[in-house]
Amino acid sequence: MILDRFKVDGRVAVVTGAGRGIGRGISIALVEAGAHVVLAARRENTLQEVASIVEQNGGRALVVPTDVLVPEQLDRLVERALSEFGGVDFLVNNAGGTLPGPALQCTDDEFNKAFNFNVTTALHMSRALAPSMAER
Repeated sequence: MILDRFKVDGRVAVVTGAGRGIGRGISIALVEAGAHVVLAARRENTLQEVASIVEQNGGRALVVPTDVLVPEQLDRLVERALSEFGGVDFLVNNAGGTLPGPALQCTDDEFNKAFNFNVTTALHMSRALAPSMAER
């Protein structure tokens, strides 16, 4: 069956922005495909809701409230994921946002903040987890 190609039984995924929307949907889909998930977002209550769904579907979830704009919190997220699961197989850099208005009307500071939120944080996470993902 074609869906067997997408099975990720026992694999571990870190999902940022996992509390709602696309991140929530990806987290649930990963569990349905057999993965365990590390759920990261700013609001613990929304992460707990997703974790409940994960566990109802037979998956394992680790909730790590994280503001991706704070490097120390990203480091803590990585440490918790590695210590809890012994490694990470893949990363979903889903946290992000938009500019406060049209790009041509934004200040340099507004643009830099959006760039940091969408790109720099994803790079930080990718660098931190790449060694673990390469090992597995």
